[in-house]
Amino acid sequence: MVPTNNQQKTTIVITIDGPAASGKTVIGRRLASRLGYLFVSSGHYYRALAWAAYHDHITIRPLVELADASEVQGVSGAQNRSVHE
Repeated sequence: MVPTNNQQKTTIVITIDGPAASGKTVIGRRLASRLGYLFVSSGHYYRALAWAAYHDHITIRPLVELADASEVQGVSGAQNRSVHE
């Protein structure tokens, strides 16, 4: 169904948080399967992104500059590091 001007498309997003190796992916996959939803693992996404950056020798400097520009906290001090070091 395509929303008309008076309707908004509703998107349901379910997030699961917890410590490493606590079963978030297993529960997420099962829940998505049961509800008929798409499952996306941000952990897998970030690891793939890091691998691609490492493989292509991309430094994190532009990302740090972007984070600094948008006032994201916790990234300062990383300006001279690179992913492939």
